[in-house]
Amino acid sequence: MASTPQGGNGGSTHWTTFLKEFAKAPLSVGSPIATSTGTIERQLEGVDWAKTRLFVEYGPGTGEFTRYILAHLPRDAKLIAIESEDGLADHLRRTIDDPRLIVHTESALKAQAILGEDVAGRRWRRPTGQELWRMPRTF
Repeated sequence: MASTPQGGNGGSTHWTTFLKEFAKAPLSVGSPIATSTGTIERQLEGVDWAKTRLFVEYGPGTGEFTRYILAHLPRDAKLIAIESEDGLADHLRRTIDDPRLIVHTESALKAQAILGEDVAGRRWRRPTGQELWRMPRTF
């Protein structure tokens, strides 16, 4: 995985993009505070990376989780990122150069159309291993 450099000031492009998108749609952007690496590690500690072939991320924002996921995802796996905000989706496409990443600018409510029937009906789990929800065969 190769990330596009963010300049010499510690990733200010991420911060600038985030603030701009947050100002446009504060209710759509999750939090005005960047997620720490420790939080990401705790939330994803239950993932069996060696067995993961498809990872779906809803609302990746500027890609804090996305970069961590790609750093751990096997080379033959895919990460589908579904981001509803155009500016954030464009930011991911510009700053992350990894063929495993597929970014969709769409609502997570369109997940079945994006993912296709082959994923419908599977169990989705929280990183802790608890059942999160079961995607119905049809919406």
